[in-house]
Amino acid sequence: MSGNETAIDARFAAADRVLQQTGGSLLRPAAADPQIDRQSESASTATTEGVIEVLLEHAHPNDENSRQTFPDEDIEELAQSMREHGQKDPARAMPHPERPGEWLLLSSHKRKLALQRAGIKTIKLLPHAPVYGFDRYVLSTELNRHTAETALDQALSWQIQLRKGYVASLDEIASKLKLQKSQVSKIMAFTKLPETVLAEIRKHPRAFGPATGQLLSQLVGLTTEKELLDLVEGIIKGQISVRRLEKEVESRQRGQKSRRTKLNSRQYKLQAGGQEVGVLKDWDDGRVVLEIRLEDQKRREALVEMLKGEFANE
Repeated sequence: MSGNETAIDARFAAADRVLQQTGGSLLRPAAADPQIDRQSESASTATTEGVIEVLLEHAHPNDENSRQTFPDEDIEELAQSMREHGQKDPARAMPHPERPGEWLLLSSHKRKLALQRAGIKTIKLLPHAPVYGFDRYVLSTELNRHTAETALDQALSWQIQLRKGYVASLDEIASKLKLQKSQVSKIMAFTKLPETVLAEIRKHPRAFGPATGQLLSQLVGLTTEKELLDLVEGIIKGQISVRRLEKEVESRQRGQKSRRTKLNSRQYKLQAGGQEVGVLKDWDDGRVVLEIRLEDQKRREALVEMLKGEFANE
């Protein structure tokens, strides 16, 4: 038997021991099992046989899940189905590494939220061998295939992987998932958005693809937060397209570049009778400003008449 097969068998045995300690129902906690390998990095999809039922409070969410957004309407729709038909399919879960006798969800986080809303106190689980690190995220993507992750789900999941040190860079994420780095970078642009904006996008994540998220991130600093929220609302309502966002970015970037362009100017001090009486300024864009104070009324009137004769309309 290979070393890998031995390791998998050991993890199955550990999960089986937890089931035996709880009598199979897991409505009561089990004693800690020091033999569970907490350092395993295998993402094997094999599971122990037999569905169990545990208290809902003993099935804990896993923040490394590939699904990070759960629109309220989706939860309510599933909750209504569960009120009428109960839980049809079990959730996958592994023994909780820090709570003996309890479980860590590997999939079906929406299912737990729906059960809570439906007022159901227990959840059916299909036990799985322990999985850790980046492999846990990869496994969750496989188990959640019935509902594809949105671009926002991916960005938030990858951010967690980076924060926990399971991957060191976007390059590593791209390599592990066999994606182009440019694709990963575009999706990660969501994480540059303000929290208030992300909160609104979470409510309708399917309306926001990678290109939309990247364009919105480019507007950060070029628009106010209120303007960003207005754009997000327009996208949700189907009133703002990707092309419209592209034009918005182009317009804002041109305006910023124009504001940043520094024009050369020249300044000349004006004197009369040995005293400084004003200043004359001109800029490269053609502007000329004259500021002068003449106490002598005749000289002042003569200067005004000269300027009027040169520039005033007839």
